[in-house]
Order: sequence, then C-alpha cells, then structure tokens
Amino acid sequence: MDIVAGVSPAGHHGNLFDGESGTSMSSPHIAGIAALLRAKHPKWSPAAIKSALMTTAGTTDNTGGAIQRGTRDATPFDYGSGQVRPARAFDPGLVYDAGAQDWARYACGLGQMQLVSDWCPMVGTIDPSDLNYPSISIGSLPGTQTVTRSVTNVTGLPSVYVAEVAAPPGTTVEVSPTTITVPAGRTVEFKVTVRRTDAAYGKYTFGSLTWTDLRGHAVRSPIAARPVALSGPGEITGTGASGHAAIDLLGGYDGLVTAHPYGLAASTVYTSKLVGSTAAFSSALPGVSPAVYAFEFTVPPATKLARLATYAADHAPGTDLDLYVFQNDKLVGRSEGTTADEEIPLTGGSGTYQAYVVQFALPPTLVDQQVKAHLFLAGAPLTGNLSVTPRQRPVTADSPLPFDVSWQSLDPAKRYLGMIEFGDGTAARAWTTVAIGPQPPTVP
Repeated sequence: MDIVAGVSPAGHHGNLFDGESGTSMSSPHIAGIAALLRAKHPKWSPAAIKSALMTTAGTTDNTGGAIQRGTRDATPFDYGSGQVRPARAFDPGLVYDAGAQDWARYACGLGQMQLVSDWCPMVGTIDPSDLNYPSISIGSLPGTQTVTRSVTNVTGLPSVYVAEVAAPPGTTVEVSPTTITVPAGRTVEFKVTVRRTDAAYGKYTFGSLTWTDLRGHAVRSPIAARPVALSGPGEITGTGASGHAAIDLLGGYDGLVTAHPYGLAASTVYTSKLVGSTAAFSSALPGVSPAVYAFEFTVPPATKLARLATYAADHAPGTDLDLYVFQNDKLVGRSEGTTADEEIPLTGGSGTYQAYVVQFALPPTLVDQQVKAHLFLAGAPLTGNLSVTPRQRPVTADSPLPFDVSWQSLDPAKRYLGMIEFGDGTAARAWTTVAIGPQPPTVP
C-alpha cells in the first residue's frame, strides 16, 4: 500500500526517500500497474489498459464493507470505479476501447474542441454520454436516455456474457441485448437505457452494470445519472441589433412549462492600458502592475445573472489574458485560458467584488494595448429587449419543447447578456443564457 518515493526530509526523520501512501500517491501506483499491463499486453491501447483497471476494481474496503468517506458511504464521485485490483486487471475479459477520434468527437460534443481547433466539422460530434468509456454517466436525464457502448474480447477464447444491473435508486435500467456472445478478439455493441421513475431532480443517483461469463470474468461499470425536470442548452448566442434563435428543451415530467426572460443587459466596460506582460501574478497576493489592473464592482440583490468576461475580438491577435475575482479578500473565481477569451460566472450572490485583469502574454509586435473587461448584470426589472414564445406550453416526459427567442432594439456595437428561466409553474427548473455580440463587420 506504500510507495518508496522522494520526500521532504522535514517530517521524514531527515530521509530524502521514504514510504508514502495516500491520494497523492495514486498516480505512481496506477502508472506502475499500467506499465506492467503494457508489458504483458503490448498491443493494448491506453484506453484498453484504463478499462482493464476500472472494470476489475473493487468497491468494498478490506473488511468487506462499503468504502467510507468520513462517516458515510462513499460514492463513485469519491472513489471512481473503486480500489484497483492489479491481478484481475491482467485478465479483464472485455475492455471498452477508444481512440483519438473517439476522444476528439467527445470533446466536440462538449463544445470544448472548438475552442482550440477547427477539427469538429471533419471528425463530427457525439453525445458526451456515448463516449465508449468504462463507466456510464448522464449529467442531464429529463426522462429517458439511451447510451451506446461496445466491448472487445481480449482473451484468446470466445465467451458468452450476461448483463447484471444494479439500477440507480429512482430509475430503471434496461440493457439490450442482455446476453452477448463475443468471439476472441472481436467487438460487440450494446445499448443501455436509463429511465427516471421517482429519483429526485438535480441530484446524482448511482448504480452499476456488470457483464459476467462462466470463465470467471466480471466486467463492472459504474452508472451515474442526474435526473432533471427539463433539459436544454446552457447558452445560445447571437449578434446584431435584432434577431432570433431557437431553444429546444426536452421534458422530464407531465404538466406545464413556463418561460420567463431576464435582460438583455448591456455590459459595463472597464478599460485600462496595460504595458508588457507578466507571469508573476499571484492569486495569493494579488496586486496591480504595469501588466495588471484592478477594479471594484457591486452585484445588486435583484440580479439573476452576473458574469465577468474578456474577448479576443477586443484585443490584438496573440493576446493572452487572465481573470481573477475576489470577494471579502477570498478568491471566488478565476479564468486562465491561453487566449483573451476568458469568462467567470459570478455565482456568489449580491455584494462587492474585486476583479484583476492580467495581461499574461502579448504578441511580439506590441508593447502595450487597451484591455477591456465586460461586466454583465442581468435581472429585474425586464428591459423589454428580450422575448420568448410561447410563454407557456404543456409538457410530457421525453417530449421535445421548441421555443423561439428574439432580441430587438439593441446597440449593434455593444455586448449583451440575458437569460430565459423555465419553470413548472411552482419552481424554476432550467436556465438558458442568451449572449448577444456586436454586429459582425460587413465583408465587401
């Protein structure tokens, strides 16, 4: 359970090396086991090795009881797939394999790959829950969702596997087919359908799927699902003085859904001339410098949506900015990407905040520039420049719900932020942010 590793002599009797255990030592443990697996199975991909470690892990402690976190039973969000069992990982039976294209399509499905590359039109996208991963996670389950997985037989013998399901409480889980025959070295696809029955909205519930055969293999995958009343896009975007966009929701209950707009609110722009760049800003000891400026702002109590952002379009190509927000001298938000597109949602409620804008890098041709930070505060009273139709409509579980959002009478040179709040008549159930940017320049 320990690894001999380099340590600080302080607290280790002056030793430069000592036996260590704990969370920080999980990486060398797993890396060492993975190296042994690769030596035994040199043709296995990294995903196959990871799958072997995950699907053969155990979920009980050394007394046979449930793994604990403090005084309560832990969940897969604490221990993942469980405690690694190296010997079993050498012969997992089946593996969930995935290559670079699978991960690229997954990243495109998350909307992340688009931030760093233009690959998505070429590689395509998948629902993030459909990545061929050894666990199953559905972060937004409005009623029913079906995910697809495939397993590859890495033994030298064909085998028949039977599905055993422990459905997350408050859901039902159906596997199709429930029995699979997997020839040696071949891959078989199956589907898993998770349906909410009475699980609480907004909270994760956990279960598992295990494929077993008569050769002693038990290939276990955790299942995590978070039921929601309504599922839809987190944000839609647009440009110009007027326009419209669609919001497509999926219902998770029978009843009524209401739609209520807030905003649009134009940004307050904080501008300062920054000279040079710095990598020396410390969030532990924040301060201004030629490459850092700060300002204070207040979020009123009636605010429904608050955000601080910078945009690459406002700055020279090659600029890298970072944002930090403090409240009562405590860091409450940071955004440290590799471009000038940075964003911090202000979820701490009303009050006074302090912001620091850091010019981390400049293009070689510049020594200084005007740097802009945009503060958005959207809420009551309504400004009348954002509308949604219809304002209410009936909903049934698993039914699509199209809404049309329109904006009008905006200054085409400014940026705006608003929100559509969807409810069931008694409580808010889903939110979609509406971000409207300046009118794009006309190309002759």
